Amino acid sequence: MNTQWNNLFYRRVNVSSIPLAIVPQRGFSLIALIGVLAVITIGLSLVTPAFVRMWDQRHQDTEDQQLRLIAEGIRTYLDQNKAFPPSLASLVPKYVPFSAAQVTTNARGFPRHYAIHPAMAGFNNSTGLSVAELVNVRFLLVSNLTQDAAPTITTAAEFEAWWTMDESLVPDLHIQRNNIGNVFYSLAITPEGNGAAAPATNSVGNVLPAHNAFHLVGTTIGFDEADTYSSPEVQFALTTNTRYWFDPNCTTDKQWNPISPNCLGPLVLYTFEEGSGTTVNDVSGMGSPLNLTVLNGAATSWVPGALSINSSTIVQSSVVATKVIDAITASNAITIEAWVKPANITQDGPARIVTLSQTTGQRNFTMGQGRWGSAPPDVYDLRLRTTATSNNGMPSITTPSGTATTTLTHVVYTRDASGSATIYVNAVSQASGAIGGNLSNWNTTFKLGLANEFTLDWPWLGELHLVAIYDTALSQSQVTQRYEEARPKKTVDTRKKSLNVVDSKLFQPLSH
Repeated sequence: MNTQWNNLFYRRVNVSSIPLAIVPQRGFSLIALIGVLAVITIGLSLVTPAFVRMWDQRHQDTEDQQLRLIAEGIRTYLDQNKAFPPSLASLVPKYVPFSAAQVTTNARGFPRHYAIHPAMAGFNNSTGLSVAELVNVRFLLVSNLTQDAAPTITTAAEFEAWWTMDESLVPDLHIQRNNIGNVFYSLAITPEGNGAAAPATNSVGNVLPAHNAFHLVGTTIGFDEADTYSSPEVQFALTTNTRYWFDPNCTTDKQWNPISPNCLGPLVLYTFEEGSGTTVNDVSGMGSPLNLTVLNGAATSWVPGALSINSSTIVQSSVVATKVIDAITASNAITIEAWVKPANITQDGPARIVTLSQTTGQRNFTMGQGRWGSAPPDVYDLRLRTTATSNNGMPSITTPSGTATTTLTHVVYTRDASGSATIYVNAVSQASGAIGGNLSNWNTTFKLGLANEFTLDWPWLGELHLVAIYDTALSQSQVTQRYEEARPKKTVDTRKKSLNVVDSKLFQPLSH
């Protein structure tokens, strides 16, 4: 039975007659593989150069950036040491964020080269540079990422060749150029003025010839009154355009001073350069500013460098002139300086130009034009309250007829502690006398006014160009100096980046 069924099974199911399923093949044929490799090769040939260029450009940019950082380090070194660094390694670690190896070689291991103009090889900041030498204050940084640039720079011509080279024509060459002439200021010493008779000398006592050279900004300048340089009374950094002079008329330790202001710096100074508005600023820099206000702006107009008083008004302080009162009563000396241009020579009273007062009969001082009644109006009149004069400052001192004109005029009144008083007109003494007593009886509640009395009944018309008040009496020479140097500037000052020492006793630039 089983045999039969088995035969039947084999008869019905013939294994050899069952068709076989086709199994798909996996992987690449040789031809397909060659095609894929060809595509990859072509892709790499297209991508690789771009990638290489991008990577190379990154190196080029990094080198430029690092050269700029090194150049900044050289400038900082020069500023702080007043000398060029002797080598790139000397910048480490204070002036650059690199190690000695990193600052002297680039990322590809080739050396960086540093060269200053050969004319700067012997640079000494104490001696300074001439105008001709100033154009040579330059240095170069040279680097090549594929080889040693190996520049030879021993002459000015060789320096100029590298300075003007077009590095784009040399693969992987980098040149950092730096012209730093702008960090030098001119320092000039000239034998002018009426200072001391002794010639200027340097720190070792040798006579210093006229000096005109450029020094690094920030150079310490010292001025000493003694014949041998020891402890200078004045020291400052060469950062601004300042002119100094030696004035033997000033007290000890105050004889070296800026020409304007000098040792006799004003308590208040009005230069009338605002150009608009109703505020006149005190630019003396002495204590709290005592600014003034025009009562009626419609009565005035601004002209170049001046305030024109066209009709009756007053320019007054809003507070008591305490700093003026306290300083002058302490010194018992005074100077009132004014640059004025009267509108006419008929105003009198006197017409108030500068006044520290309250009413027509109460004042500490008044500078005015004209007198009163039948007295000539073309004069300048000064009233000063002392223990020997009235509360109205009488008797006054008056200049001769004809000294007040309608032209721009420098008027100065001085009175020293001994009582000697003088009126100067354009630096010429026109009136003098003795005003005895002291100033202990000054009223401490008065305000400062210009161009009128505070009662508004004695107006002065004209242009105010400068008003200054001092707590000392200027000497004749100082008045002359003020006349020559402190007159209102009507032209452009072309003496930029210069510092003059007039009739100097001693000059010593320090090189740190």
